[in-house]
Amino acid sequence: MALTLMVAAGLALALWGGKGSAWARTSDGLELLYPHFPPAAEPGTSWQMMIARVLLPVVALYATLRFVVSFYTQRLRLFRLGERFEPLGFCDGSGSLGHRTAAILRK
Repeated sequence: MALTLMVAAGLALALWGGKGSAWARTSDGLELLYPHFPPAAEPGTSWQMMIARVLLPVVALYATLRFVVSFYTQRLRLFRLGERFEPLGFCDGSGSLGHRTAAILRK
């Protein structure tokens, strides 16, 4: 969670303190986060190349974010599972329950 907040803060600071147009600042911030994100394109670049330059790194960034979200979701589910069930009691083996449990475990 702290890592996610640090990424959001870093992107906000890059947008706030960057130079150039809004797209150039966004691009610079994303390039800090994910180095394969392309910098602002030169004037005269075709629209097809502009879309390809943005689309492919966005797919990789989406896959990375999806992995991070699934990681945190799995950790949260395990945490909730631990809270849902109470710990099981152990038997000392001196009663009939203990003898039956030992017999089952021996098989």
